[in-house]
Amino acid sequence: MPDIISQLHQRSDFSRFLKLLRQVDLVTILQNYGPWTIFAPSDAAFDRLPPGSVDGWRHDVARLNDILMYHIVEGELLWEDLTEMSEVITIEGDTVAIDTHDGLAISGAKVTEADIEADNGVIHVIDHVIMPAHVAD
Repeated sequence: MPDIISQLHQRSDFSRFLKLLRQVDLVTILQNYGPWTIFAPSDAAFDRLPPGSVDGWRHDVARLNDILMYHIVEGELLWEDLTEMSEVITIEGDTVAIDTHDGLAISGAKVTEADIEADNGVIHVIDHVIMPAHVAD
């Protein structure tokens, strides 16, 4: 089974997320270690951001790193596991809220596809980029 990065590469809707992961050197970690749970914003999620947001992050690597690490949780948490939780702690150090009222949402971002399994974890596709409170615009 492919690793997390290979799974993201095999799909056409994660090019922006992958590009940013490369910029902050998270690719090697997500290829070689784990298990991880990734809340992966689709390219459409990035399109929903205010104009210029991503360009601003590219010039602030520490901020970009925090934003991306906020999408990663240590351990493999499938849809079924997440629906039993109210929050999880990301590798960035902050918690993300889990809402199961209408499907599954992570800090307000709807999970549009769940349980894309990889050799070293699982990917859940989300419809918005989520932000830790201390770096939110």
